[in-house]
Amino acid sequence: MYDLVNISLEQMQIINWDFEKIKAELARKLSDYEGIVYTDEKSAKADKKELKKLKDQFEEKRKAFKKLCLEPYEEIEPKVKEIVEMIDGKSAYIDKVVKEYGENEKQKKAEEIKKFYDNKAFILGEHAETLYEKLFDQKWLLKGTKKPQYEEGVQEAIVRAKRDIEDIKAMDSPFVDTLLKTYVETLSMDVVQAKNEELLQAMSDAGLDSQKDSSVAISAVTVPVSTLPEAAGEEGVTVRIFANRKQMNQIFDFMKALGISYEVQ
Repeated sequence: MYDLVNISLEQMQIINWDFEKIKAELARKLSDYEGIVYTDEKSAKADKKELKKLKDQFEEKRKAFKKLCLEPYEEIEPKVKEIVEMIDGKSAYIDKVVKEYGENEKQKKAEEIKKFYDNKAFILGEHAETLYEKLFDQKWLLKGTKKPQYEEGVQEAIVRAKRDIEDIKAMDSPFVDTLLKTYVETLSMDVVQAKNEELLQAMSDAGLDSQKDSSVAISAVTVPVSTLPEAAGEEGVTVRIFANRKQMNQIFDFMKALGISYEVQ
């Protein structure tokens, strides 16, 4: 064995090998291949075969030693893992209990916040309930947020919303109901302003009066009686309108501004 190396390792345990001596002997032998010139493929293949044989012998010893070392470990590993799983199981149970407690505390806190909001949000009138989810700040539920802090936050949010609603009403827009709905949905005065400008422009393009007085606007869209169906009465008439979604929304807004009731079937 190892006939390329002048060292006998056949009966020696790998743990007792003198690796430095082996490397020196191997380096000396491998130096014979430096600068070698092969004139035929057969000789090259023969040398490569010898080198591979030597490599395989070393690898065989390494793998045998690895298996020997792993045998006691492989016997112990499942037993240790079983113990660790017992510990992990109890740790997971504790995490679950802590999480459930935390969720219960959050729920309790959320109920306290809602109760406080309901007591203060009467100034928002009919919009109070709808605005709650929009005004709610998740940081109020954080463990570090104490009662005085979230109460202050709730009151500030209510006052801010009340001010915005008053500003929308002060715009004196014929589309105030639509603008209030837009605010409740977006909580953005910028979006409200843009919506109002869009509707006013659409009304102007349609040749309608943008004054809030509905009688003026109605006179601008009065349909001659002679053109109405004979069945038309005080209960109204059925009109088919061909428009895209945006145009339909604008038409509905116009009708609200004019005080016209309608139903969608």
